Amino acid sequence: MSQADIKTLIAQAIADANKGVSDESSLKAALVETGVVKLGADLALGAEPVVIPAGADVVLNLADHQLTGGESAIVVDGGLLTIQGDGGELKTAGRSIVARHGGKVVLESGSVISTGLNGLGATGEGSAVVVNGGAVTAQEYGINITDGASLEINGGTIKGVDNCAIGGNGSR
Repeated sequence: MSQADIKTLIAQAIADANKGVSDESSLKAALVETGVVKLGADLALGAEPVVIPAGADVVLNLADHQLTGGESAIVVDGGLLTIQGDGGELKTAGRSIVARHGGKVVLESGSVISTGLNGLGATGEGSAVVVNGGAVTAQEYGINITDGASLEINGGTIKGVDNCAIGGNGSR
């Protein structure tokens, strides 16, 4: 995809913000830019996760829709992702959302579900998960925090089906 194609997709996603993003290409383009992205329909992501880059500050409003992914849906690679949207859910077969390289995930509302591994995760110094509301349900760890990442819980529910609600290898 060319740079011009990406800019066109981003412009379309921004123009459609009030009615919501309704196709995978527009969603992927919008998730790499700072701003609010609202789902306008149930969507499925391809096999490759969406990467939110350093410096991006994205609010994903699930808006009563389901976003499904394969093994991983979203990698927050130094950026900030805030999830909201009562009644909406992000569902994967593996690691739903992972923050790394100083990335941060904030769950305000909505549901994050993993039928195979972890719901939310953070790895490495400066990376973080904050749960202010919503629900996380995962086959293994609801939330997995490793290698110096941090976790803050102010509300919401977290459930690990076969393992534990919160797991990790550190002390934060």
